[in-house]
Amino acid sequence: SALGILQSCAEACAAYELSLSTILQERSVEDHTPLYWAVIKRQPDESMDDDTQIPDLLTTLLSFSAPLTPETISEIRLACLITSDQQLFQRLRLSPQFSPLSGTDEIILGGPIPPDEITVEDTVGDEGAFAVNMAIVQFQKRMQVSREVIVEFIARSRMWRLAFRVMPSQEPAERYHTRSLRPGTWCVTLSLLEHSPPTWIDSRLLIADSGDPQNDSLLDSTPPTTPSGSPSLISLPFSASPPSAPRKPKPTISLRLKCSEQLIPAEGARRHPRNAQSVIVASLEDSLMGASLQYSGTSYIARDAMLRARLEARLRKPEAECVIC
Repeated sequence: SALGILQSCAEACAAYELSLSTILQERSVEDHTPLYWAVIKRQPDESMDDDTQIPDLLTTLLSFSAPLTPETISEIRLACLITSDQQLFQRLRLSPQFSPLSGTDEIILGGPIPPDEITVEDTVGDEGAFAVNMAIVQFQKRMQVSREVIVEFIARSRMWRLAFRVMPSQEPAERYHTRSLRPGTWCVTLSLLEHSPPTWIDSRLLIADSGDPQNDSLLDSTPPTTPSGSPSLISLPFSASPPSAPRKPKPTISLRLKCSEQLIPAEGARRHPRNAQSVIVASLEDSLMGASLQYSGTSYIARDAMLRARLEARLRKPEAECVIC
């Protein structure tokens, strides 16, 4: 088995004071590492039986290769992109080596890795349409403490990063050259990651009312009375609807994310600063109810503190009116 062979190799390396981890990360096979080829040759998750899925060859190689260098991580990410293996990419991001968290996020989440759920849907057609469903745990707490929540995924032969950020007081002027936002503004950014080819994109981020508001009891309960028997002014409900009336869902938060130039990875934008765009940025305040994501008890975040959002996109030049799907 691969495990037995690698264990023997590790023992032989130890006997001669060699590092098996270093050897496995050398570009020794057609100018690539064995880890790269393990990803390229690996069968997709859906074609593998549960009995053979874990541990597979890649998992075994990774266990003997730690710690991974940044160059090795970049090459493994490239292999995931070449094979469009979104499921493997998400599995790898559960490893601290591939997706390290800040110390504050580790404390908030009670563990090293957030179990965010990311699924990608490719739409049939020639316009490069896709959708991404996201379930982000402890969203508000992570934004308030870490001030950034990052989601990465593979779609349409490109690697993407969607980030929710609180604009810092000092930010390089060139980073968000498309617009200026006040410090403290909650915003969403969309960008391409390394190895991804340039593209036009027209997209929107959708966040629906969870239907499970945490503060219904405060808004719909019978107000207390004053000593005179009249309702207290500070406790009057915001709605005149009777307590038994069902709550009407609030409008879906919809944020347009479009590029004014072709979107390219950051390293490419540094080489072509005049006719390139490396990031799309939109303030949550651009949407009618977007700013409410900052507020405790908002109905757009469920009782489990999870934010559920959907990104819908087409790889085409933006039009005046956007109808994604």
